[in-house]
Amino acid sequence: MPLLSIEHCDIWLGGHIVLDNITLSLERGECSCPR
Repeated sequence: MPLLSIEHCDIWLGGHIVLDNITLSLERGECSCPR
């Protein structure tokens, strides 16, 4: 599974990237992607 585009995300928090109930662990932080 390829890395998701950060620019498609709205909010950075710190830990995971959330997209359509899918959570991917990231080193940089948490990216919240509401549908």
